[in-house]
Amino acid sequence: MVMPPILEQENIAEVISNWHKAIQKNERLIISKFQFYDFLSKTLLGPTVWRSSKHLRADRLFDTISEKNTPELPLLAVTQDQGVIPRSMLDRRISMSASNPANFKVVRENDFVISLRSFQGGLEHSAYDGLVSPAYTVLRCRPELEPRFYRHYLKSPDFIRRLSVAVIGIRDGKQISFRDFASIKLPLPPRDQQQKIARLLDESEKEIKLLKRQALLLQKQKRGLMQKLLTGQWRPDMARR
Repeated sequence: MVMPPILEQENIAEVISNWHKAIQKNERLIISKFQFYDFLSKTLLGPTVWRSSKHLRADRLFDTISEKNTPELPLLAVTQDQGVIPRSMLDRRISMSASNPANFKVVRENDFVISLRSFQGGLEHSAYDGLVSPAYTVLRCRPELEPRFYRHYLKSPDFIRRLSVAVIGIRDGKQISFRDFASIKLPLPPRDQQQKIARLLDESEKEIKLLKRQALLLQKQKRGLMQKLLTGQWRPDMARR
């Protein structure tokens, strides 16, 4: 392997360093946007919304759904970080159940699922139609609810605190039942307030997703750039164009 001249090595290092700085700047922006979303969530979904709303038991706002016999729908995965998504979207492999899909519960768009770890991370929202294991509890909003608002509220620190109080004694391996959830009082703001709060939180969340996509692109571009520079396919001045 022929080593490039010292000056060219320094130029290559400078180019790679500039890309590294761009990636670090992007990472700092992501952290900042996460912190802002967390601030919005605590501000908009905490005591303020509680004081300005009426409060109803969860079973007055959500119905438990046990629709089955629709085996043609895709299988869904219930995740804590991405909500309810098609299993095909998961990066990691998961074992497929040998059960008959006709026995699986149907989840419709904007339904919610009580997962095994709901007491830690709230309820999971689905943006898809599909099937989940019959072990899950599927919930559907009543007409007066804006699903986008409750998608955020049912993952908020305020709700998780109320849920943990209601299900004290729950440990890993035990599913939260609809009865556990039903006893919790939830805020019901006016519909226009639900929509306004949801819009603000959606926009904040959208910014985070955009920055995360940019981070993946920057990492991919940096790997390609290093490959070309370190193998001599590109000279440093070409990478600056």
